[in-house]
Amino acid sequence: MNKHILNCLSLAVIVALALISSRAANAAEQVALTSDIALQKSGVLHGQFVDKAGKAQADESVVIAQKGKPVVIVKTDKQGRINIRGLRPGTYQIETAKSSGTYRLWATGTAPPKAKSGFLAIAEGTAVRAQLFNGQYGSALHGAIIGGLIVGGTYWALDRPGT
Repeated sequence: MNKHILNCLSLAVIVALALISSRAANAAEQVALTSDIALQKSGVLHGQFVDKAGKAQADESVVIAQKGKPVVIVKTDKQGRINIRGLRPGTYQIETAKSSGTYRLWATGTAPPKAKSGFLAIAEGTAVRAQLFNGQYGSALHGAIIGGLIVGGTYWALDRPGT
């Protein structure tokens, strides 16, 4: 029986190491998907929302959130544009029903050279939120389920009579 427990513990360690590396990869991917935007004077953010054909997304609700909490909710104009005053530098999530993105906003004169003066968001269809394997704990849930199946299956296989 000690051999069976040792095998199960070994598998649990392997799964834990896989989870740690998966979380690090997800964090690196999130950083790579963040766009830098230079705020204009008075903290003004300019953006435009269009569909795949380039048609403006007029009267679209836009949520600007920071750390998961809405900061501003606005509607796009006839050209699909937003102009929001008073935003502070920081990382924001900007979402509509059809698009979402993460943007790092910089104060006037502090943005890196690659920063844009505004953003263009292209609708990809319906944005799906609250998916089981996405977000902060997605990889941990995925790993826990797979790890549980591996450890449980191994324990079951090794604990059968005659093995």
